[in-house]
Amino acid sequence: MLPELLRIPGRHWVSVEPQLSRIDIDNYLPGWSGEEAHLDWAVIGCESGPKRRPCELGWMEYLAKRCKRAGMPIWVKQVNIGGKVVRDIKLLPEALKVWEIP
Repeated sequence: MLPELLRIPGRHWVSVEPQLSRIDIDNYLPGWSGEEAHLDWAVIGCESGPKRRPCELGWMEYLAKRCKRAGMPIWVKQVNIGGKVVRDIKLLPEALKVWEIP
């Protein structure tokens, strides 16, 4: 699906929410893809609601680190900590305290 998105001229972003597994988008990050077209921004978040599915912090931290390494801005919207959805950036793990806009 991402290759089709990147064929469209302009800036590109993805919303990885709810993040339900470890995601590898290295081939679509700036400087890694070998292509001129790449992702410009990602929004990351866990699922909310009473029947939310699990989202491991490690999955989100992995994705955040990959995006940061590529110099791509990310926005961490919400995280599941101790069974609760947390949106307050001050309460997030250090690697996920990221609210960046391209």
